[in-house]
Amino acid sequence: MATLDFNRFRLEIESATNSKAVSKAAFDEADRRVKTAKQEMINDFNAHEVTQEIEAGAADPMGAQNTTNTLGGQGNLYSFIGFAEGDNPTEAVRGYLEDKTRLRTHYTFNQRLNRFLFKVDMPAMDEVEKRTPSPWEPKSWTRGIERGISGLGFYLHSRLKGFAGSRSSAAIQSEQQIRSAGYKPIKYLSEIIKNFRKKL
Repeated sequence: MATLDFNRFRLEIESATNSKAVSKAAFDEADRRVKTAKQEMINDFNAHEVTQEIEAGAADPMGAQNTTNTLGGQGNLYSFIGFAEGDNPTEAVRGYLEDKTRLRTHYTFNQRLNRFLFKVDMPAMDEVEKRTPSPWEPKSWTRGIERGISGLGFYLHSRLKGFAGSRSSAAIQSEQQIRSAGYKPIKYLSEIIKNFRKKL
């Protein structure tokens, strides 16, 4: 009957695990997983109905539709939020998600857990909000998308000639209330970031 020296066996396992080849393989796998999850997050952002509606408004503030139904089908988010004609506000968000998300090069091996421990820089909603100020009020437009934006009752949009002096050229705030409906909040970046964290 053969006997096994468990102490020696443990030391050999630890030595093999800490080898450069195994460490590199572990890092490469972690890097692959982070990059995959990151690309899925970017894809989710690009495909989100809010992103698409705002980008459609950047191309055509008057012709873009309120596909999210956040405005009751009236106008579009681009002109309602008040972005200036020619602005592309989603680029700042996309750039942040791209630049912020990465696997750190420093990692450790925990012998008690028998596993490598990696750190990942991840996007956060408070940082997103800092990079997405509203054109006409202090709070972030990404925050407003999810929690509410005032002024829909005074929002007047034109799909024909637009309005002189309008930031987007497609809408103005009326001096008198023209509808009673309010803005309908919708989950957006907080959900996209939450899903990314779950995947990791």
